[in-house]
Amino acid sequence: MIEELGKWLLDIAKYIVTAYVLVRMFGNDDGSIWTLIGAVFFAALTFGTGLYLIRRSENKK
Repeated sequence: MIEELGKWLLDIAKYIVTAYVLVRMFGNDDGSIWTLIGAVFFAALTFGTGLYLIRRSENKK
């Protein structure tokens, strides 16, 4: 169960990065540095948490 949650969080991190890139490509971004910082922060947070949960579940096996 924990491993599945970790995989889900890794997918969310990929979706955040993809959404940011698509917004930049199609020009709907306001050009704010805070948008970039927010996307990187939340992608790193979900990626790190996902990796932690996956490794935690592997250690319990």
